[in-house]
Amino acid sequence: MASYLFYIGGRFGSWTQPISEQRTIRKGFQDPLTRLWDAIHDTLTTSQLNAPSLAFAVGFLMLAVIAFRRQPLSWSTYALATVLLALSAPVIDSLGRYGLVAFPLVVALAQLVRTERAVWVTAAVSSCALCALTVMTLMGGYIP
Repeated sequence: MASYLFYIGGRFGSWTQPISEQRTIRKGFQDPLTRLWDAIHDTLTTSQLNAPSLAFAVGFLMLAVIAFRRQPLSWSTYALATVLLALSAPVIDSLGRYGLVAFPLVVALAQLVRTERAVWVTAAVSSCALCALTVMTLMGGYIP
């Protein structure tokens, strides 16, 4: 990381350039609980475009609880920090990508799915969700 930031400093004049770019993209900071409430409120009242991100948020928070119960503290802390940081942006469209980067969440899902029936149900739900997100993306209603 230090060598990368050193390269960025030489190339762009400041080693904090990646942080500055993230501030521009994320458009500030919002309390994660307030942001989650806003997503619920928007989904139920005005627009369902936040529904996939809301589903990711709820799913990732549930997986974080499972991670805290079954995984090392360092792993589960990393997962929770990733989810809370992703939820702290006013725009939570990228929540699905951030959650998949937090490997303890994926491990928690694998720990949750223990029987063959659960594997098939998980595969079916995941496939349906992938198809729905693909259709929403192609129609311009969702930005993955």
